[in-house]
Amino acid sequence: RYWRDWSSDVCSSDLELLGRWRARVADYPQGLREAMVKHWWRFFPLWYHEQALASRDAGLWRQEELVNAAYALVGTLAGVNRLYFARFEFKRQRAFLEKLSVAPARFADRLESLFALPPADAIAELGALVLETQAIVQRELPGIDVTLRRPPGGAQVEPWG
Repeated sequence: RYWRDWSSDVCSSDLELLGRWRARVADYPQGLREAMVKHWWRFFPLWYHEQALASRDAGLWRQEELVNAAYALVGTLAGVNRLYFARFEFKRQRAFLEKLSVAPARFADRLESLFALPPADAIAELGALVLETQAIVQRELPGIDVTLRRPPGGAQVEPWG
């Protein structure tokens, strides 16, 4: 019953409020765009620790960091593309990713591949996606700081004994 005819229980003042909210979020403001990028641009540098992690039994932790990085990329690109995104309700993944008109080439396929590739390849692909996304943000929102303390392709920490 609730899902079928909930609108009959809504009074006109509720509909007016919903209308105002819809109007308010229809225009994705520049400030929100910038805030989204600033909020989501954070990555644990798996590429820096790759060799050290290879000698550890840390598969679950590595997967968790890949998931966190995937969400960070999606959230960052959602902000660039003026799309609303919330991790806790991220559904219809492929359809959402295809709405990202400004994104690395083949972004959806490459993002999904992070969870099927061997660990070293997944980490390398993540690094490439991070660098490509960084270049996009620098081009689209030049005032936003997206520097990385340990960028992909740089030095790596020595393996632990």
